[in-house]
Amino acid sequence: CSIKYIDIYKIICEMPSSTNSSSDLSTRLRIQDKYSPVFTYSIEHTPIVSSISPNSISSAITTLIEIKFLNNISTVKNNTVIRIDESVCTVVNYTISWIVCKLSRNLTSLPVANVNAYIYIPDKGYAATLNNYLDIPTVDYGFEIYSISPSYGSIYGGTNLSIFGFGFASNESSLNVVSLSDSVGSDSYTILVKALGLQSSLTRHIESCDILFASFHVIICTINYIRTPLQYSDNSLLLGLTIIGASPYISTDRVVSFTQSLNYTPVVYSVSNQNLSNGVTSFDLIGYNLFDNTTDVYVIIGEQSCLIDFLMSDVSRLVVQCFDLISGEYKPTVLISGLGYAEVNSDVIISVDLDIQSINFSNTIGSVGGGVRFFVDGYGFDYVCDNINMSLVLESNSLQISRKIQVTNYFECSFHQVVAYTPSITELSTLTNFAVVVESVEIIVHGKSAKISSLKLFQYSSAVSPIISSYHNQKSVYNNITQFHVHVPSINSTQFESTWFGRYQGNCNQTSMSIGLVSTNISISCFTPTIAAGLYTVYVEISPYGYAVLKSGIGHLYLPTYQSMLSVDKFTANEYSSIAGGKHLKITGEGLSSSLTVRVCDINCPIVESSYNEVICEVPEYRTTKYVDYIDGLGIAIDMIETVDASLSSTSIGYGSYSYNVKYAFDQLYTAYYSHYTYGCFVGIKMTGNNRIRPYRMRFYPAYQTASSISDITFEGSQNGGITYIALASADLANEGWNFLSTNSTDWFTHLRYKAYDSSYCRIAELKFLGVVASSNDNCNVNIHSSDTVIHVGNLTYSENNIQTAKILSVNPLNGTSLGGTTVTLTGLFNSLHHTSIFPNVTINGINCSVISYSISYITCITGYRGPDNIQTRKLSVHIPNYGFAVSGDDVFYIYMDKWSELTTWKNQNLPVDGDFVWIPDGQSIVLDVDTPLLEFLLIQGELYFDNTKPTINLDAYYVFVYGGLLQIGTEDQPYNNNVTITIHGDRYKNIDIPEIGYKCIAVASLGLPKESQSSGFHLPGKDQGQLEIHGQKRLRTWTKLATTAYAGSLTIQTSEPVDFKSGDILVLSGTEVKSNDDFSIDIVTVAENLDNHNILLTEQLKYTHRSEIVVVSGRTVDLRGEVGLLSRNIVIQGDEQSQGQLFGVHMVARMSGIFRVENAEIRRCGQGFLLGRYCTHSHKAGNMEGSYVKANSIHNSFQRAVTTHDTFYWEVRDNVAYDVLGHTFFIEDGTEKYNTISGNLGIRTKLSSASLSSDQKPAVFWTSGPTNFWYDNVGSNSDSFGFWFELSAHPNNFLVDGDFDVCPIHEKLGEFRNNTVRGNAMIGLRIYPEYTPLQDPCDSNSDPSPQYFYDLISFRNGLGFFSKRHGDLHHIGYTLIENTGNGISIVKYQNVNYNSDPAISNAIIVGSLDDNFDVSTNFGYVAVWLPQNEYFFINDISIINYGTSGAFSGCNDCDSGEMFVQGGITTRFLNMTFSKTSRRILWTPHYKEIFWDLDGSLLDINGG
Repeated sequence: CSIKYIDIYKIICEMPSSTNSSSDLSTRLRIQDKYSPVFTYSIEHTPIVSSISPNSISSAITTLIEIKFLNNISTVKNNTVIRIDESVCTVVNYTISWIVCKLSRNLTSLPVANVNAYIYIPDKGYAATLNNYLDIPTVDYGFEIYSISPSYGSIYGGTNLSIFGFGFASNESSLNVVSLSDSVGSDSYTILVKALGLQSSLTRHIESCDILFASFHVIICTINYIRTPLQYSDNSLLLGLTIIGASPYISTDRVVSFTQSLNYTPVVYSVSNQNLSNGVTSFDLIGYNLFDNTTDVYVIIGEQSCLIDFLMSDVSRLVVQCFDLISGEYKPTVLISGLGYAEVNSDVIISVDLDIQSINFSNTIGSVGGGVRFFVDGYGFDYVCDNINMSLVLESNSLQISRKIQVTNYFECSFHQVVAYTPSITELSTLTNFAVVVESVEIIVHGKSAKISSLKLFQYSSAVSPIISSYHNQKSVYNNITQFHVHVPSINSTQFESTWFGRYQGNCNQTSMSIGLVSTNISISCFTPTIAAGLYTVYVEISPYGYAVLKSGIGHLYLPTYQSMLSVDKFTANEYSSIAGGKHLKITGEGLSSSLTVRVCDINCPIVESSYNEVICEVPEYRTTKYVDYIDGLGIAIDMIETVDASLSSTSIGYGSYSYNVKYAFDQLYTAYYSHYTYGCFVGIKMTGNNRIRPYRMRFYPAYQTASSISDITFEGSQNGGITYIALASADLANEGWNFLSTNSTDWFTHLRYKAYDSSYCRIAELKFLGVVASSNDNCNVNIHSSDTVIHVGNLTYSENNIQTAKILSVNPLNGTSLGGTTVTLTGLFNSLHHTSIFPNVTINGINCSVISYSISYITCITGYRGPDNIQTRKLSVHIPNYGFAVSGDDVFYIYMDKWSELTTWKNQNLPVDGDFVWIPDGQSIVLDVDTPLLEFLLIQGELYFDNTKPTINLDAYYVFVYGGLLQIGTEDQPYNNNVTITIHGDRYKNIDIPEIGYKCIAVASLGLPKESQSSGFHLPGKDQGQLEIHGQKRLRTWTKLATTAYAGSLTIQTSEPVDFKSGDILVLSGTEVKSNDDFSIDIVTVAENLDNHNILLTEQLKYTHRSEIVVVSGRTVDLRGEVGLLSRNIVIQGDEQSQGQLFGVHMVARMSGIFRVENAEIRRCGQGFLLGRYCTHSHKAGNMEGSYVKANSIHNSFQRAVTTHDTFYWEVRDNVAYDVLGHTFFIEDGTEKYNTISGNLGIRTKLSSASLSSDQKPAVFWTSGPTNFWYDNVGSNSDSFGFWFELSAHPNNFLVDGDFDVCPIHEKLGEFRNNTVRGNAMIGLRIYPEYTPLQDPCDSNSDPSPQYFYDLISFRNGLGFFSKRHGDLHHIGYTLIENTGNGISIVKYQNVNYNSDPAISNAIIVGSLDDNFDVSTNFGYVAVWLPQNEYFFINDISIINYGTSGAFSGCNDCDSGEMFVQGGITTRFLNMTFSKTSRRILWTPHYKEIFWDLDGSLLDINGG
């Protein structure tokens, strides 16, 4: 009896099956020597399964399984367990006699097997079969391919494949996807990369196979036609069949492949015996592999199938007959069933000639106006008359030469006959007695031509042409009476047939007819048709002569015309519309149609309905300055900022005669620039017409290497047409690359311009103005445009008031189920509803929301169902009949919320399973309310929220990419307080590196990849921004200091500040001694109990002592207490278990200004060694990241860095704890990075790494290649090398970024460096190497020095305290350096500095030892300050304590080394020196030539100096 649970009171075990299938069996349980009461195996109590349906189950498809029982089971759903082999089948419905369970699909390739169906019924046990009560029921289960046929075929495709197997989708054949590929593997990578607009790094030959038939066991598909094969040799393709991502099992002893082979490719290399007879085209196709009497053969010419003479055909010849082929030249398509498409040589062409047999006219003589029907019989005509080009060739003595007249009016066309009407030749009939015969007819069809003599069977004659003697109402509107009086010079069978106005038949009647001796007079009356305004040719058909004509005063004949008049009713009053448009504007009149154009404010008003008497158009949106001001006043947030399009500016503003090249500042080419030859520079734009702009930002890009010549920059605007300008924003200097000036102005301007003083003659490569564009005119003309006229209908006013423009202010609730049925209330200003009795129309994300009530302040509606096939981008729309659309802020919306766990969330009603590629599209919002399976890829372009009601949620995936979407775990205001674990899986050697984002990653990017970054000042609409929001439970603090020394062996620690450490939390205690072992005396401990928010009980004893010291030296209080960092968080982001072995953890990255806000998370097993750009957290070429941050996290067990900032501006790295990191920990990568804040961080144990840059072999806790950032309140401890390292580059590693051709970090300004602490680092506390020499113009080596200031560094128990190699005009103020095991301060070269009285080092305290009993005779072997080479070095207010005989100062640093060799004799100035227990002031070193200038005697204790 298998034990399931045991304690001292109880044992639970699962009984084995009985040994007797025919009767009850009694038994006892024995526990050692004790026996239980009797237990009886009872057939009566055994659930007996009578049937399982279906009994054959595909593992690839989620299946509902019905289990019927012979006896009643009285089951309880929650305790019933059903397993099909190892897969759980979830109970969804049941009665006492049957159960229905849902078996989820499995992406694992499972061979077909007869497996047990374990059906556990509570209090009864496992169900048995009807046939044998000892047997467990079984089902056939799996997804397998047995074989395919044929195995060879044509390289051109077309082969019909029969696939035999088990588990195919039969009821929904669209779920089956069949392809053939020359390599093994999923197509997910190719699909993803293509969807993102990126280029795949892999090339695969994939052919699709279109499914013709599908059942559970058989699929028949046809390989698509391949126009150009990839290769002309055998190409073996592996069969790829998937059902919703699942691939079938294929036994290793089965060959399931298909070879495209030349040997199995039918070939047609020539054609012979072509013949055309009576519409039958016959020919022979010569080749090989063409016919074997067992296969179907298809020859297709054009779109027609031909007949094969099988008796006459053989493997090398096909005898073909085609019927009713339209004339032309064709390359035949040959398909041999079982092999596929044939290769047809390019010179194999079937030529089908046009054959005209006869021509007949309905009358032998007719009107010069045309209209006599004639018939052309033959073969090869097209059924589409537009494809027939037919001409009549005329012959007449009066014409002198033959003329060809195009036929334009056809009655009908077929393969055998074309019926048409003779065309008008009135332009030729200038003679009174004009006659011309039709000599022949020419026809061209698809390049084939034919001609037949008409035998002069038809004659055009003015003598028989019906003449319209009078024509009334040639210009009219609908339903007026038009009258024709026609004189026909004949009395034979003459009658009126019809009248056509263009292609519209008139309502006409013959009102009278009088027949004379030689002529007939006919009167015709017509009601003018309801046709759109325009000029139409009128065809009055008089049988048998054709169309009647008019005669001009000079005898010319011509067809009459009719002018349908356009009549438009003027508006009786001014119309009004919502600013958002949408009003249905009705225009009435006569002659109206959809062919007209309605324009409002010269903007197209799309016609939505039209008739002869009415057009209705939907008024377009139109932004006015009044509207923008009004919306701002209401506090409605709408992002209307845009870069002003060139079409909105007329002649741009330039300087005098040089304005012609202003275009170069707006051409988006950095190499072309605007310039003029004065130092006073201005260039800008002028708005057109009534357009105005409310400015937001000006961006400018100086021509290459001219930024240093620009000063006094002003962003200006004019409100009076450019007469006067006012300043909107200003700057003193410009940088290379993009610069920008922003303004908060709410005024409107006609002109904007850039103004500056520029000694390079105003060389501006690019200039952009951003702002809100609107019109100052809110009263617009409404005009109707026809082909030849414009009619002013009236005026329409766009009004922002509450009657005309409704405003949506809020939505409640903010979200609801996609199943619909949620009652939603929109509050706002709907005053227009007071003036209409028609219900408003509400749509949410394109889905109708049925309105049930409304007032002027609210609308209540019930949401409709939004299925997974109808996901649209988020949009809230309210349409008020007769008024238009309401406006709403960008922050007012309703979310259709889908639960991950619901079938209705997913296409095909299938929940994701292990290995799935999941895409959340834009417009879909999903709540993750269950653990995910292990996903192959999670692509988020919509929204994914973590359910905050669940105690734990786990997400497992190989890739997570938030691309223009949102992944949210809590918010800043409402952090996520339950537990989340995100595990990112991946194998360094097996998984695929996705371009731009990598692998084993969580990536966020705004739309626009693969662009590298957003340049400075770029404005990105919020809807396009990717957003990663991870906000864990807030903790009182992420790290603190010890209140008292914690001794080795202790089980408690005491913190200096209140903490909320809780049981199970992991803590790190920094080493407080000089490095003495490989782990720097660091302790990792677990909290057992928080006793009082200060005293913490641990689960294990401390291995090392951690000092808590606050010392007072020279009147300064110095905090040397050891740090305690909190490593645990409720949100864990981690690499999988194999990460450590491969140094290959999770990589989190932001691209393209994707919002990256991660706080209070634990990030572990992260970073990817040996791969540049793959770090724990990483802002990669992201551009402006203002508002993004990495804050209050713990980052530990990293295989490469903790936080990397790369080509990024304005982001924040704050209050993080980083522990056990390979390589530089807080890393600023290139030197282009500026204005980023790195503050309050604790870095413990930075390890050397050979898996990244060479400098990582001497790693720093804080490393930077660019100085213009802000570091304060950080602690860097226990590094293998350095605490801080300023390793500034001469130029960034990738210095062509957004056109920044020349960036010079070694000469740039310092952002801020204040109150940082470095302790216990093996080599140096603060290292500036190889150079930091700031200049006024960073990229001009002749520029003056630019003084920069470092404040309040505490450096203790490191190797060296502070080291700098090439040291420019840098000033170190308030430093405290204690018990470092090398020189306190060591500066090698002092350069790029002018003489001044601003000390390089001031207000510093340097302590050799804190020993109260320090022996003044002690010699450490190093000095407090090793002074630099070169002149002008000045130190002031320095206290040197407990250096004994070591030496306070030594001069001419490294002067005797080969690289740095100088002769000495360098002057250093001293002021306000104090010493304590430091007997040697100067350590005399080579070259023994120095000048020490004691300005006040404090160096040598001589009053007055």
